Amino acid sequence: MEKLDIELIGRKVRKLREESGLTREQFCETNINISVKQLMRIE
Repeated sequence: MEKLDIELIGRKVRKLREESGLTREQFCETNINISVKQLMRIE
């Protein structure tokens, strides 16, 4: 996967999280089993 593709995925994840009205902490607790730090790297 190219860097551009990874950045696009990160932007989409952030957009969906924000549209859901969730903080990073809430998103990690309720939807996926990763740490906030990992989510920050993705976004």
